[in-house]
Amino acid sequence: MRIPGVVKVGIGIKETAGQLTGEIVFRVYVAEKKPLDAVSPAQRIPKEIRGFKTDVVIVRPDFPEEDTDKYRPVKGGTQIGAEDSGSVGTLGCLAHLISDNSVVVLSNHHVLYDGTATDGSEIGQPQHTKSCCCTCNEIAVNIHGINRGHLDCAIARLNSGIGNDGRIKEIGFITGVNSAVAGEAVKKRGRTTGLTTGNVTNLTFGPDGLTILEIEVRKNNGQDRFSRPGDSGSALLNAANEIIGLHKSGNNGETVTPGNFHSTSVAIGEVLEAFTLEGFQISIITGVGGDESLQPELARVASLSDALWAVELRLRETQAGRQFWDAVQRHQHEAIHLVNEVRPVTVVWHRNKGPTFVAALGRSAKEPSYRLPENIEGVSRREAASNIVATLGTHASAALRADLETYATVLTDAFTLSDSVEEMISRFERTMSQLPMATV
Repeated sequence: MRIPGVVKVGIGIKETAGQLTGEIVFRVYVAEKKPLDAVSPAQRIPKEIRGFKTDVVIVRPDFPEEDTDKYRPVKGGTQIGAEDSGSVGTLGCLAHLISDNSVVVLSNHHVLYDGTATDGSEIGQPQHTKSCCCTCNEIAVNIHGINRGHLDCAIARLNSGIGNDGRIKEIGFITGVNSAVAGEAVKKRGRTTGLTTGNVTNLTFGPDGLTILEIEVRKNNGQDRFSRPGDSGSALLNAANEIIGLHKSGNNGETVTPGNFHSTSVAIGEVLEAFTLEGFQISIITGVGGDESLQPELARVASLSDALWAVELRLRETQAGRQFWDAVQRHQHEAIHLVNEVRPVTVVWHRNKGPTFVAALGRSAKEPSYRLPENIEGVSRREAASNIVATLGTHASAALRADLETYATVLTDAFTLSDSVEEMISRFERTMSQLPMATV
């Protein structure tokens, strides 16, 4: 390393004419090779070091392995580009637009509305291309963007006929929505740097001192880059695969010295609230399973409606079951409204793994051999049921609150103590049948 021009030294395999020989050598990396007569004896790399041969290798700069592949069905973590735009970014994740239940793409404003793009502009994956007679790769159409202050987010409605599976490449399904925690491990999948991990090193709060506006992430204490240009729009996830932010920018240029690299995301709570306030409420698509699974867990049981149909048929076999199912029917629309649109309920629902427990129940309803997990990512069944029921009761109508008081304890016990949906229903019916009819 004292010889001028030597960039680094490693231990590896000798190469001859571009082929690995299998011989272990000291690999000496240099910026350029010079003729022997152009190098002074003192600056020549020795042919051997401590009995091992050396191999002089020209160092090549590392470039990001950009993912420019086409993905159908569409998934998060992949390249997208706006109509008439020369730049590209990353499809963060997929969501449902609550007003019409359509599927939308979530990314940055400066990705979906780049260049001259406006509402109605087409979005392509991996990139929108146009010739004299046609366009190619279009997957969505812009419907709303927000670009002010710390906010940099936009949505585009997925075109009819474009398949999607809700996953993020190399990660899998988003399991819920949560707030960032200082110091926690996080990850993202971008079209430029792929899957990278880091830690939350700073949280920027709003004037109230409670609302997280931005999340700073560093990799290896800022020695390595967590993101690069083209990763904009990536979903920022915690260790539980819950989405906590939307990556938007970074200080990761070539002139930045190691130790100073960092990336910035806008908190997902701010993104969701901003869209809601402007009349575009969205719900992040969640599920369970890794990137290689073919469908969400709910799809493995055909569909949630199929699972509920099986549960309904089973409950209607007894008087207690019929009474309970009638109560479910009375309150289902209010319950869905509370979970999707009343923020305190939504937060508790996701933090207590509501979507994942529902998926497990759905699978058990269709697969009797499947055993319900005792806990999911540190949240026990009893903890989840108690917290969700308590929060629903706080925000429910008087009618729903009354039925919760009737059924909550029995349901919580049945859910906590049973290993399958069938066992849960049987336990519930036994308990209800022993109660005086006036209390049912």
